[in-house]
Amino acid sequence: MTKVLVVVNDRKTVGQYPELLHRHGYEVESVEGYTDAVSRMEEGVFDVVVTDASADGKRVLESVVDDYAVTPCIIVSSMPNVRDSV
Repeated sequence: MTKVLVVVNDRKTVGQYPELLHRHGYEVESVEGYTDAVSRMEEGVFDVVVTDASADGKRVLESVVDDYAVTPCIIVSSMPNVRDSV
């Protein structure tokens, strides 16, 4: 089973993802913020990390890239277009 870490920095953007992913058969762990995300990643192995485009989300992405390079990180945004999201 695919193990997903969902980092909830902005409930509006990613708050619904843990339940949605679980319903589709993924093993999901949810944490709030950068500090909890890094602690949890140090404790376990995840197949993918999902976070938002907030400042904390970008720090999570940097941590995944620097320390867990083989783990994909998906950044989601509530912005209406790509230019505002990136």
